Amino acid sequence: MQCLKSFEAAHSDGITSLSFSEERNKVLSSSFDGKVRIHGIKSGKMLKEFRGHESFVQAARFSKDEDSVLSASVDCTIARWDVLSGDCTKRFQLPNEKPAIDVRYCSETEILATSSGAAFLMSTDGALIHKYEIKKTIDDGGPIVACAISNHGEYVYTITEAGTLTCFEYKTGKLLQSLKTGIKRAIGLALHPRKNLLACYSQEGVGQLFRD
Repeated sequence: MQCLKSFEAAHSDGITSLSFSEERNKVLSSSFDGKVRIHGIKSGKMLKEFRGHESFVQAARFSKDEDSVLSASVDCTIARWDVLSGDCTKRFQLPNEKPAIDVRYCSETEILATSSGAAFLMSTDGALIHKYEIKKTIDDGGPIVACAISNHGEYVYTITEAGTLTCFEYKTGKLLQSLKTGIKRAIGLALHPRKNLLACYSQEGVGQLFRD
């Protein structure tokens, strides 16, 4: 492998997430320093900075048209930023008022946000559409820590810290399937971009692959 670019001063504290723009010419970062930044891949320079969160920013994502950015923070809020001006155009708390772990666009008008304990389908204005939550009778070993949307937008997958993998119907929020993976201290999910494959991974160095 060859290192093509090094971003030496991307942030003043640890980076919590990185994501590429649709055109693959910019990279978006979030950090423990409470800021979200856009960097040029060729130049390595910071192109835009978004500030306003009161605590760590756990994740940030571009919209498909790259006109806006979403960020999720430990200050329990989701923020939407205008890429051109750098202004925060919308900021709202999650329904359970707990720290936000992740956020992503589902469409131009809907987002999927993960907090400590649940995932929420919401409008880009912050209105709740559906809540994806596991009842304690199914799993009492920890909160939801990550979620993902199936490639065709039919299902929402979540995983708990204790390793319970679940599948919800996207449109209704109905729980369709629950599976104890045996993974401990789970931290994330990843979907194959073309095949029906789902991966989960943990802080203990364990990864598992499942067929959708």
